[in-house]
Amino acid sequence: MNKAFLSHNSFDKDFVGAVFDRLGALQSIYDKETFKRNCDLAEQIREGLYDSKVYVLFLSRAALDSGWVRNELDLANELKTKWQIKEFLIFQLDDTNWSDLPAWASRFVVSCPPSPGQVALRIRDVLRKEKIEEQEPYGRDLDIRKINEMVLHRDTPPKFLFLSGPTGIGRRTIANAVFKSFYKTVASHKIRVEFNAHDDIGSLYRNLLGYSANWRARELFEAMEAFSALHETEKIAALAKLINTVTVNFNQILILDVGGFAFDNDSRPLGWLISLLSALGDASYPYLIILSSRNMESVSDEGIFYHLRPLSEEDSKYLFKMLINQFEITLPSKKERDLIENSVIGHPGLIVAVVNYLRHNPHYRPNKTHSSIIQLIRVEVEKMLLDFLNGRSEHEKAVAFFGEAYILSYADIVAVNECWKNFDEIVSQLLDTGFVVEEGGNYQLAPYIQRHAQNLSAKYFSTLESARRAVFDLTAIDSENSYVSTELLDARIVEHFVSGTQLPTYMSNLVMPAQQLKAARREYDGERHKRALQLAIDAYSQQTKLSQNGLIEAWRLIGLASIRLGSDSDFAYFEDEFKKLPKSDRRDATYNFAKGLKARLNGNLREALPPFEKVISMGMADAHCLREAAYIYAFDGRYDVASERVREARRLVPSNPYIVDMEAFVLLERFRKSKDSSLLSELDGCLDRLKDADDREGTHFYPIRKSMMDVFVHNQVDSVRQIYSRREKLSTHPKLALLDLLSTKGKNDQYDQLLSELEAALRSKPNRLAEIELAKIKVVHFSYAGKFQDAEDILRRFKNRLTDTCIEGLTRLIGSSKAQTAR
Repeated sequence: MNKAFLSHNSFDKDFVGAVFDRLGALQSIYDKETFKRNCDLAEQIREGLYDSKVYVLFLSRAALDSGWVRNELDLANELKTKWQIKEFLIFQLDDTNWSDLPAWASRFVVSCPPSPGQVALRIRDVLRKEKIEEQEPYGRDLDIRKINEMVLHRDTPPKFLFLSGPTGIGRRTIANAVFKSFYKTVASHKIRVEFNAHDDIGSLYRNLLGYSANWRARELFEAMEAFSALHETEKIAALAKLINTVTVNFNQILILDVGGFAFDNDSRPLGWLISLLSALGDASYPYLIILSSRNMESVSDEGIFYHLRPLSEEDSKYLFKMLINQFEITLPSKKERDLIENSVIGHPGLIVAVVNYLRHNPHYRPNKTHSSIIQLIRVEVEKMLLDFLNGRSEHEKAVAFFGEAYILSYADIVAVNECWKNFDEIVSQLLDTGFVVEEGGNYQLAPYIQRHAQNLSAKYFSTLESARRAVFDLTAIDSENSYVSTELLDARIVEHFVSGTQLPTYMSNLVMPAQQLKAARREYDGERHKRALQLAIDAYSQQTKLSQNGLIEAWRLIGLASIRLGSDSDFAYFEDEFKKLPKSDRRDATYNFAKGLKARLNGNLREALPPFEKVISMGMADAHCLREAAYIYAFDGRYDVASERVREARRLVPSNPYIVDMEAFVLLERFRKSKDSSLLSELDGCLDRLKDADDREGTHFYPIRKSMMDVFVHNQVDSVRQIYSRREKLSTHPKLALLDLLSTKGKNDQYDQLLSELEAALRSKPNRLAEIELAKIKVVHFSYAGKFQDAEDILRRFKNRLTDTCIEGLTRLIGSSKAQTAR
């Protein structure tokens, strides 16, 4: 990894330390934090410079008077001639003249920045320069031409660009193209600030102060005190002045991402935003770029407003083909290329994501690759959808209705509009954002947000009754001579099974087992297992009407739903039918996975692992199977094998929260054992993905894993206290992780309290898997506490449900704890 060597005098550590805090040890070398104690300083400086790609000198009189700094500067110059050091940056911290530097170094002086935030931005930009490939705006020629014409027609340069459209639609790429045409000398490293749901202009002002001369805590506090005392109009003027200060003076740009939060419920821009645009000072380039998910009509002549729409099908395919060519990606066939092309029409951000996936995954089987691409797209679209729906309950309800109805005709939309005011306008907005697509005169959600929309359906089920009834009435088939398109007919019958709404008249005669099967899958995905089981049994009973794949799917759902329900009789039926089905790898893999899942849910890891591994050895494992195996290996302490299984699972399903959580747990345990700092970057990225997955799926894994990192890596025990105080929000599995963490840090009072709560909960609602997790935690806790008899009793009681590896590990722990106590 590229690093920057921060060369400075100790008198300047306040500033340089703040720069290091923003970069971290993975991107920079800073003596106070990264040098070892009581080791040869000269040798560590030499090693640090050899490990660096960028040399950064913080120029001050104190630095030039320091022999150490001069030696570092000379060595850096020597390494530069050997191409070891590739970049130099010199920042002036006082009025020391650059002419006091060696002649060769003077050309690397950077305009004096007001804050460590600005310096860190510049260093990070240089560190990333080799990796960044500027995205060409393929398919956006017309958009760029229109914006360029707006710039050319002005008498003075615009002060800002207001670019709207959904996240990932290409707003920043378009902005870069404009700057490349007109403002080539402007810094490529940009300040970026997000304006979120609970922010106001005070929050915005505070965020920007970090890039100004008032970055120190006291100065920031005093600046905020002064800002708070201003009248509203004075605050706008102060904010506009601050934006000008941190940008124009340093050829810098501020990207202000307001999302949809700078607008009221009627999509009108808030007053402060309009006033700010009018208060901006003059400059020779547009130093403010505003990114918005909502369109905004021009409210100021001082800047340019432009709304980006989804790419046309033709431009989408052109962008995809150009990127495939640019990165020399070879697809196995035209059919495969067409399949992928058709998956990403309209959204350049998704096209780029798919191309990046293909670049980093060159070895693939087409079906597996396509499956992963679909998952990748689904995650990205769901992020955009969640952002769009935030605070817009009517739009969320409309998405839920699409998730239930699946497909609506224009006549359906008109009918629903009679009982749901402005429904047609909401659909129009969903069309504009690309979440609803029109095909053949019918309207449906983009495929990759269907699952999320179906999950929303339960939230709005009762309030959708009148809309549902309007659609069913319109779709009624009164006789054999009536006509409804097959797509609508199929959707209504599936909706009937899921919602329970009575089918009108003749439609009940048109039910097919394939429709029951579709409904069964929806119900299973929605964790309504009893209904899923009954529908799967009904479909399976009509075997002659099902395809071979449909038959296996119905049988699979019978097995999985019966396991989730704990119905031994229905699972016995699943087992009996196994031998009656035609032999196939899918049949065998399904059977073994079901056997493993049943054993695992019953808390018997000894019996669960072999069938999971059998599926994996067949090459038939999906992400669920791989995660189950990874869980058992992690439980046993076999973290290398667990890591391998998690990597395989993530390759198939990149952002499932249960898989990412397992990945985080394995990384944390590996770090706890090895203290290998090379794992930290991987762990940071994993936790970022876990937080995104939690937000998207409504899970709560991130707080616990973040607390574990705070404790294991940074020794911040207070993080445990904070999560402990909010433990009532956690489900059973995160609570067990918290219990283990409390044991690790010796918080015995809190451990005993949480243990009591967990045991009471398990008595009230038995959970065999949680029981075995709790048993292991107690064995470890008792071992370290010297209660060896208690530990051995628990281990003996659960011996038949644990793997041999786990038993050996826990027995070894008890023995070593005894030996330590005896010394």
